Amino acid sequence: MFAEKGGCVGCSFCTYVNRHEELIEEISNRLLGIVRELTPGSYSKITFPRHYNPVFSIYRGFIDDEGKYLPMYSSMDHDKCRALYVEEKGKSRAYRLIKITGSHATNQRAIVAFSDRKAPPTDQQYETLKQLMIDALGNLCFQFVYDPRHPS
Repeated sequence: MFAEKGGCVGCSFCTYVNRHEELIEEISNRLLGIVRELTPGSYSKITFPRHYNPVFSIYRGFIDDEGKYLPMYSSMDHDKCRALYVEEKGKSRAYRLIKITGSHATNQRAIVAFSDRKAPPTDQQYETLKQLMIDALGNLCFQFVYDPRHPS
């Protein structure tokens, strides 16, 4: 809106925002394609550990750029786990992680958060997401949470 008022003709900020919108559309279309492929009665090929409490179950972890599900247990914290991953694998790979957080009692959906604003998930990540969709019986909520500290 600011760019439209100012008569922008393609500054770097607007190009950045346009890339984000393209990325969100690309990821959304791919996820919808996966949903259309699913069939009733499918079983997940991957075991996704859950934490249980009397009200709801929780998926907690990450999906790395190689499609590996990295579970988190008990009192582990996503930020600390990401920091350890940065130390081990590097900053650019850490930003490609897809974060999986709790299934909330209010909506019974696990949150799948995408934070890489430069590129869509890898094919391996999409395959793991498909298996998670099957395991969660479709009870997932997708969010895009771009981090401005992403390496350029």
